[in-house]
Amino acid sequence: MQYTLAGIQAVATADPARNVAHLVQLTEIAATRGAAIVLLPQLCTTQWFPARQNGGVPLESHRDALATFQACAKAHSVHLVAPMPERPRKNRHEWFNSAFVIDPDGKLVGIQQKRHLPDLDGYREKGYFTPGQGPLPVFDLGGLRVGIQICWDNYFPEGARLLALAGAQLIFAPTAAAFDSQERWRGLLCSHALCNNLYLFRLNRVGEEGAMAFYGQSFCADPFGELVAEPAGSTEAIVMATIDTDQVDEARRVTRFLADRQPEIYGPLADPAVGNGTPAAG
Repeated sequence: MQYTLAGIQAVATADPARNVAHLVQLTEIAATRGAAIVLLPQLCTTQWFPARQNGGVPLESHRDALATFQACAKAHSVHLVAPMPERPRKNRHEWFNSAFVIDPDGKLVGIQQKRHLPDLDGYREKGYFTPGQGPLPVFDLGGLRVGIQICWDNYFPEGARLLALAGAQLIFAPTAAAFDSQERWRGLLCSHALCNNLYLFRLNRVGEEGAMAFYGQSFCADPFGELVAEPAGSTEAIVMATIDTDQVDEARRVTRFLADRQPEIYGPLADPAVGNGTPAAG
């Protein structure tokens, strides 16, 4: 079955309300171009505040933006994936770097929380967010099985494999990459697509924010690790891709990467005592 996807590669301003309104406008355009599923950028309602070593999330809550995105999804009959800061009511002092999944009726299907938080120059996320917990969800978006790996999560290949084993046919990867790292990211994500025989849609932030120059160049890779189309440029864009789940089935039949696994030898992957080059016991 075929699905048309769109990624909104948009520049963020210092005004969250203006950003939300702009993303709604671009989502409407994507819907008129035939998109059934629309992905927004990582932390889409704000500029990239984790670039600072110390500070606070420049929002009171995610709820107003979520309500607007829900109304947008319903108005245009699209599935909408909206990555933004999440502040659960149960803990007013805790924030997650999350992606909200909304169906064409405007209902919240679920939330994916970023698990792995970097602490690097320009990416001081450990000072702002709590890591997500629990199993990685796979969402049914109109029959398409979709997983989400937010930016740094993609450098931990276990996540993509777990999503594939749970039936994912597509992984959305909203990223906030700068510093001319596009070749590194392309190699990383195309290898995930190939090794797990699924589609992988990378949506990168774009625009200059202080020392951070987000370069865009979003793309979609197919289940053989090949690009569906040439990557987008480094300006605002609506990145479209049509995918076919029959190709997922064909790739898995041809390569047998999932069928030929040997789980009995992978035990050390789940052993917290093994890591940082420490050899497994035995």
